[in-house]
Amino acid sequence: MKNQETHTTPAAHAAAAPITVHSEQSTNNFLLLMVASLGTYQIYWGWKAWETVEKVDPKQRHTAIRGFFLPLTGFWLYPEMLRHAKKVGYPKSYVPLLLAVLFLIVNMGTDAKSDGTHSAIVILILAALSALLAGLLLLPLREARTYLMTHHKPQIAEPAPSEPLKFFIIAIWVIILAAAVWAN
Repeated sequence: MKNQETHTTPAAHAAAAPITVHSEQSTNNFLLLMVASLGTYQIYWGWKAWETVEKVDPKQRHTAIRGFFLPLTGFWLYPEMLRHAKKVGYPKSYVPLLLAVLFLIVNMGTDAKSDGTHSAIVILILAALSALLAGLLLLPLREARTYLMTHHKPQIAEPAPSEPLKFFIIAIWVIILAAAVWAN
């Protein structure tokens, strides 16, 4: 008897392979990334959140730009994410307008410039606290997104945050700390 090889089509292989859906990192890691990046992680996360909406509703475009301006586009993202999550059975609710307004106010507060009366360390601590508060305001949106990703058909897969992103956050902190030490 000859040795027979088994050939499968890509569609059959895809059907046989289990679908792995990336659930986002833990809440603690999410908040840690927000604080460690002094809030800049929200740009990356906002881009990914808008990408999720785009996968469900292809009419949504310009996800990277919307992610960059998340404090402003949050007025559309909070209700859109909730609407799409509710369509697939999301049981919870939140007040989109209230969260978007608070998120905008927190982000505007982090843009305040030092008048020279505070040290660089105090400004860093205030920025970290503002980033933590912004992260807390994103948690309901994040939970709705995770629910949507796992319950939408077809499921929405996403890779975990990459190592370069973690390196970028560490590099930001090294630069900030070096600037704070140099300024004093």
